[in-house]
Amino acid sequence: MKTFVTAIVIIAAAGLHAAKQPPVSKIPVLVRSVAATGGFTDPDKGRSDSVKDLTRQIKDASKVLRIVTTEEQATIVLEVLSRGNGIDQGPALTPFGGPTPKHGSLTVRLTTGTFTADFTGTGGVTGAVSGYRRAAYEVVKQLEKWVKENRERLQ
Repeated sequence: MKTFVTAIVIIAAAGLHAAKQPPVSKIPVLVRSVAATGGFTDPDKGRSDSVKDLTRQIKDASKVLRIVTTEEQATIVLEVLSRGNGIDQGPALTPFGGPTPKHGSLTVRLTTGTFTADFTGTGGVTGAVSGYRRAAYEVVKQLEKWVKENRERLQ
C-alpha cells in the first residue's frame, strides 16, 4: 500500500511540474517559390505544387513549425528552388532490365536573418506524385530537426 501511495505522489508531482512548463511556440514559416516574388506567380507548376505540398505537410503534421502568409510574420522563409526527377543509381530495379525508376526530388532554401541553408528531400520510387510528397515530408523533417537544434537563435 505504501508503494502505491508513493507512486501516486510521484505521478502527481510530475504532472504539476509538467503543467508549469510554458508551451513551446511554433516557429512561423513562410513557404514560397523562388520565382514567386513581387506578387507574381511562378510559371513552373512543379515548384508551385511543391509549395502546396510543403505547406500542407507543415499545417497537418508539424509540431515545431506553423505557416504564415507574409514575410513580416515569418522567422523562416522557405523557398522552393527546384523539383525534379532523378534516376536511381546502381543496378536496375526492374525485373527484366528495363529503365531504372525515377524518384521525385525537392530542393529548398531556408533563410532566417542573414543565414541561409539548402535542404534536399528525395521521394523514392513510389511514383511521381507520391514521390514529390515524400520529398516534401523529408524536407520538413530535416527542417524540424534543424529548428530544434537552433531554436534559441531563432527567437
